[in-house]
Amino acid sequence: MILLLSFSTKIWGANSEYPKIIVYKGDTLVLITLGQVDSLNITYTIVDEYKELSDSLKSSVAGYELVIIKDKEIIRELREKNEIHDQIVEQKNIVNEELKKDNKKLKKKNKLLKFFNGVLMVTTTILGVVVAILSL
Repeated sequence: MILLLSFSTKIWGANSEYPKIIVYKGDTLVLITLGQVDSLNITYTIVDEYKELSDSLKSSVAGYELVIIKDKEIIRELREKNEIHDQIVEQKNIVNEELKKDNKKLKKKNKLLKFFNGVLMVTTTILGVVVAILSL
């Protein structure tokens, strides 16, 4: 009872004669004025509006939570793809280095073959001249 009276004086003012508590045929009744009924109705209307707003915000938050979950899944998938991509790039780099080494070896071998080809041509020319001289 004290809580009800304390609550009511906050809503309707401490100097009001109402609400009044009376006992009628064994029932405890609280009497309030029409102004107090209006005040209660306004309060309940405001509370209902805030409840609707709260429900709407909860729904929005739930929607955003789903978006966040989907975004996290996309991020996870992209990280996996990026990791696979990095592995492929690393493998290609290894192959590229091996090919560079092979290319360097082949260039040396080609240089050596060109040198021996030149020596062979000079030798063949000299032999040709010697054979031509001896044939005379």
